[in-house]
Amino acid sequence: RGFAAAGYEVDIVCGAEVGKESFRARVVEAIAERGHPIIAHGVVGPPEEAIIAGYDEGGDVVIGWSYFQDHEPYANEGEFEASGMFRRRDWVPDTWYLMVFGDAIGRPPAERIYRDALGWALDIMRTPMTHGDRHNGIAAYGAWSRQLLRDADFDTDDFAVLEPRFSAHDDNVLVVAEGRHYGSGFLREAAAALPSAAAELEAAAECCAAQHDRMWKVWGCLGGNGRSEAHVRKMADPGARREIVALLRQSRAEDERISEHIERALTQLG
Repeated sequence: RGFAAAGYEVDIVCGAEVGKESFRARVVEAIAERGHPIIAHGVVGPPEEAIIAGYDEGGDVVIGWSYFQDHEPYANEGEFEASGMFRRRDWVPDTWYLMVFGDAIGRPPAERIYRDALGWALDIMRTPMTHGDRHNGIAAYGAWSRQLLRDADFDTDDFAVLEPRFSAHDDNVLVVAEGRHYGSGFLREAAAALPSAAAELEAAAECCAAQHDRMWKVWGCLGGNGRSEAHVRKMADPGARREIVALLRQSRAEDERISEHIERALTQLG
């Protein structure tokens, strides 16, 4: 969807499907023959996006940019160009897939881009399960809340038990906070591009902004935004978890309102 909105075809090369050893050849082809950089999932740090802008030694070394390249412990994983780009050897095992630019096809009209994105967002929000066992969208707040109310899962002072449960929770808080922050900006841009649905889209943007602020309150229940040992151990406090659940129930209701605003906006667009 992102490539189409930018006016390009894309070939998504998944290592699990074609074998990761093909990655080197695709990098060389894209950069040497087509003059295009590649968006790669992984390469440096966790499995998130990086840009491969060049290669060396026939593709055994890739050169590019990653948000994580200057962060410990990843800063010690490779060398750096004078420009600041990373040089990463033995990169293939840490790469999940490549997104390779295809032919330029021209950008679609902005109205179509926003309309398609809004319809897709509504489908995601209202799909309760994905991959058979992953709680998703609005319904995921229920699964999240139910887990936090399972006191037996947190009734321990064993840090090794609490830490992964805290991390799963805290990752979700970050995903909602960050996603709603950028979502509010996107919805305001959509409102400007789609004046016939602007009121509903602006209302949805306000709900997203409120969701972002509410996640900071969720962080506050455990001592603020952070991942110290004190934050982790606070997860054992049933009172703190119940405060979080109350906020998550408000968030679920807010997401319902967001979806209703988007649905009405799409109806107005016809």
